[in-house]
Amino acid sequence: MTAPLFSGGRMRRIVAISVLLLVSAAIAIGASLAYADDARELRDFATLALGREHEQTRAGRIIKWVKPVRVGVLGERRSEVLPLVRLHVQHLRTITGHDIRTVSDGEIDIAVIVVARLDRANVAVHADVFRRLFRDDAAYEAYLGRIERGEFRPICLSTLRTRGPSSEIGLAVSFIPLNRGPEVVYQCVVEELAQLLGLPNDSDEVGPSIFNDRSPYIDLTERDALFLRVLYDPRIRPGMNYEELAKVFPAVLGDARRVLRRSR
Repeated sequence: MTAPLFSGGRMRRIVAISVLLLVSAAIAIGASLAYADDARELRDFATLALGREHEQTRAGRIIKWVKPVRVGVLGERRSEVLPLVRLHVQHLRTITGHDIRTVSDGEIDIAVIVVARLDRANVAVHADVFRRLFRDDAAYEAYLGRIERGEFRPICLSTLRTRGPSSEIGLAVSFIPLNRGPEVVYQCVVEELAQLLGLPNDSDEVGPSIFNDRSPYIDLTERDALFLRVLYDPRIRPGMNYEELAKVFPAVLGDARRVLRRSR
């Protein structure tokens, strides 16, 4: 049997730190809303929402969940990460206003899979869940091959599937490795779950943001929270392109700012 990475005492400290970080983030969102101008906000939101990681482009379309989202934590060592996932899901529900919650059984929309390390063997163990994201066995095996060859070089790994032409997200999986330590586990949970809500791109041009790989942030910044709130405004519809987004963005942005200010 593999020994737990985090002892009971250390895990409790991690959860306590997580609570403080999430509370601090919520306070910061309400207390210091020094936003950029609207044009920059649109540019940065479009970069995160319409781009795709490893493909720096805005040629995509808005993707988001429409139905309620149920998050399940899987893996033999899931108990080591479950408290953190629960806290962050609550935080995301508050920010977005969307129905997102953790479940212990039943249908899962986002599977957070806890693994000892991120490699082909540990990913393949969960083929019953992960395989569902791919159109066929060939595509699945090709993806595993890319993991084995180190093409992604990720700290953590997330993938999602949309529902055909609707651009509604239908299923998502995130692999959280334990071997890199508790700080990385925390950052992976926070960033990957937020991206799986529909901000799938990373960019060094966007900041301050946890989605900027060169930034020091391990928690959502106030701009990240703003963009998540914008994304889950009903006027932002799955399938929107850049031109459609730009028409409604100023009004949605203003409303999102007011909502977050009231949350202080």
